Amino acid sequence: MTLVEPGVYGTDRSGPSAVWAQGQPQYNPARKAMTAAAAGSTRSNPAHVGAAILVLADSDEPP
Repeated sequence: MTLVEPGVYGTDRSGPSAVWAQGQPQYNPARKAMTAAAAGSTRSNPAHVGAAILVLADSDEPP
């Protein structure tokens, strides 16, 4: 069995297509921590990740 954890994808999740709800103040510390943690992360290209997963699925002996 191979476990795939591709990470964060480069999408438009926070761009002009996003719909934002009213934030609840009790979640501000968690929201700030998540934003700070994501700030330095590298975004994966979904097309590249999908291709890599298909290679794994077709492998006779996946890692």
